[in-house]
Amino acid sequence: MKIERKKLIFVPDGSLWWAKTHAMTPTVDVLEDRIRVYFSSLDENTVGRIGFVDLDKNNPEKVIHISKEPLIDIGADGTFDDNGVIPSSIISHNTKKYLYYHGFQLVKKEVRFLMLTGLATSDDEGKTFKKNSTVPLLERNSTDTFIRSLANVMQENNLFKIWYNGVNEWTDVKGKKLPMGNIRYIESSSPNDFSSSAIHNCLSPQAHEFSLSRPYVFKHDNKYKMLFSCRQRQTDAYKLGYAESTDGKIWKRDDEALEVSKPSGEWDSDMICYTTLITINNKNYLFYNGNAFGATGFGYAEVFF
Repeated sequence: MKIERKKLIFVPDGSLWWAKTHAMTPTVDVLEDRIRVYFSSLDENTVGRIGFVDLDKNNPEKVIHISKEPLIDIGADGTFDDNGVIPSSIISHNTKKYLYYHGFQLVKKEVRFLMLTGLATSDDEGKTFKKNSTVPLLERNSTDTFIRSLANVMQENNLFKIWYNGVNEWTDVKGKKLPMGNIRYIESSSPNDFSSSAIHNCLSPQAHEFSLSRPYVFKHDNKYKMLFSCRQRQTDAYKLGYAESTDGKIWKRDDEALEVSKPSGEWDSDMICYTTLITINNKNYLFYNGNAFGATGFGYAEVFF
């Protein structure tokens, strides 16, 4: 699998009150006449909200519209998303769009924050979204005590399948306590209730890593294939990982199957992470963040199998 990095597409210019910096975790919806990319930007207090940019369907480098206000705001004080929201996956089902996101909540001491998955739905083709609940869709449990975030949702037959980042332990990295992320899997017959699903552990960090996150799963050649972000202990930066599965639960990691081209510029010179893959006009486009976890914006690459 060859990933040929192309170009930076978007980074905020600081003119919008809710989007002073960052364009984190590009989450892509292919519409009839455009590509819509949801992302999270930070305000002057480094609190994230979700907005979008629209791209030309025939030229993903061309931005044709930027949302002037956020689509999804933070929650009320004390709720799971009161200190920021970040998108992770979007699907269409029946007459609705389901946008899965995770919320930040600050806590005290060394475990500095929690991140839990919420859900917002749209009845008007994505023009507006309404949060389904003030509590998380994926709540904490004994398997994942601190974090259940960056969910990737696939609808297949009558099942809704989620791969997500689960954390039950923190570790010291370069003098800072950071979460140790694993990739988990759950499934449900409903897009908005996963409370009774059994949890399967798919992948865990290797010795030189401390977190795996933002799984993106797709089907190709009758296999489940996953791209994911691997956070390195030595640099505290992300690289891309790759794995394959026949059932979506048991995975074989094979990073050597990835061939990633050189950076497209200074913006992604140190990092590539938080990927989403789409196919348009017989071309496979990978949207991703570069350096500093989205501080330099998002760009795209072309993928060849």
